[in-house]
Amino acid sequence: SNNGAIHSYKRDATDEKEEHLSVKVKCGIIQLLTHLMVSSSSAHKAIFEPTGQQSLPLARRVLAAILDEVDDCIIPSLSPHKKVQPQTVMNYLQLCYSCNQFILALARSNEGLPMMRYQMRVESGTDGETHWSHSAISCMVLILNSVLSCAIDMEREEITPKWAADLTPYLNRIAEQCIAFFKTLQSFAHKQNRNSSKSRPLTFASLISEQHLVLLSCFQKLSTRDEQNEDAVSGTCLLWIRDELKYDVQVMTEEALY
Repeated sequence: SNNGAIHSYKRDATDEKEEHLSVKVKCGIIQLLTHLMVSSSSAHKAIFEPTGQQSLPLARRVLAAILDEVDDCIIPSLSPHKKVQPQTVMNYLQLCYSCNQFILALARSNEGLPMMRYQMRVESGTDGETHWSHSAISCMVLILNSVLSCAIDMEREEITPKWAADLTPYLNRIAEQCIAFFKTLQSFAHKQNRNSSKSRPLTFASLISEQHLVLLSCFQKLSTRDEQNEDAVSGTCLLWIRDELKYDVQVMTEEALY
């Protein structure tokens, strides 16, 4: 009936507004924590200290929540096989950007970088069951793969939606964040090698081993993309990186192969 359709429309609109507000609140909290961690030495110290007897540091608990958000919400919302509203895609790209900022800030600190390799136990569902999340390294690979898939899928449409162009700044920034993250891992591996006497030193390839093939595929796609992407059916390229970042990707690709 018409009344049923109207009620359904109103419910969908309300759900969309609530989702938008929820994402905005999450972005604000994550951005505040990131700002405190990088700008205040006392806050930085407090974030990495246990908050109670046998309690995990705040940084690790926030990271676990972020990785859960990436697994359960962000990556599914960017899937080319899942039809979602334009505003929903934009919401989760904004949330993804904020999550990446926090992960990058952690990775660039001595205390936080080891956490990048941890898998976290996180609660899910109303029954309180727990499961293991991906590590932060794995999640960053999956994020990069998701934004590339999102862009490529829309580019392959004969007529790219007008709203897709609004996604380009976020798609590009997220790709740049991911490259910066993997460069941080690469530098960490180099530093460990210089200071290590082990016969089998840590390598960049070993750090990304959880999603090794996926990351290599992403690097290959990134290295061939530019603003005038001839593969885009509609002639519109939604994601590309600068030449200097392509060089970084090429160097990391070579290291990842050995």
